Amino acid sequence: MSISVLIVDDDPITIQLLKLILERNSYQVLSARSAAAALELLQEQRPHIILVDDMMPQMTGGDLCRTIKSDPKLRDICVILMSAGVRVESASYIQQIGADYALPKPIISRDVLDAIENVLTR
Repeated sequence: MSISVLIVDDDPITIQLLKLILERNSYQVLSARSAAAALELLQEQRPHIILVDDMMPQMTGGDLCRTIKSDPKLRDICVILMSAGVRVESASYIQQIGADYALPKPIISRDVLDAIENVLTR
């Protein structure tokens, strides 16, 4: 079974970079450029992991994570929050939104793969 990962980021370059890293490591990749698009996609698909940028317009990655974790149909999906901001380094913020893991940006490929492995082995 192939592990599927949904990338949610408003930056198309970040999506392309992450997609390249993940596909080279045999992950199946979906993407969305906004939290609203991600929620729509989640009505049809159930990825194993969601990589979400915290700093997005309209709905932040933290708000998306809270929404996912409060939905009984979605709460089992592992969410990895990514951000160039300082909130990703706050354990209390990560706990408050229910994220399974946090990654600082800029993204380093080994860190992304390690984060995914970490949440999959929990």
